[in-house]
Amino acid sequence: MIEQVPPTGRQEPSPFVPSEKAPVGRRVTAGDPVGWVEVLGVRQEVVAPHDGTVARHLVEPGQAVEFGQGLVVVEAPHGPGAGA
Repeated sequence: MIEQVPPTGRQEPSPFVPSEKAPVGRRVTAGDPVGWVEVLGVRQEVVAPHDGTVARHLVEPGQAVEFGQGLVVVEAPHGPGAGA
């Protein structure tokens, strides 16, 4: 699952900053912050859409991103006890 830029109504690119608490390889729970986007001087948190592991960042820290653009890949857990 790829977490995307949250809707803001703004059409200009905003910088994405990955969370230091969710580096590649870190397990996250749905709703955990994986980064943020600054919009009009306000931080908009980007959260994990489901439980899993941060597999990779699709953009560089500080890179300008636009609405709907993929930012972070969170892979769902696999194996026994991984859920439905």
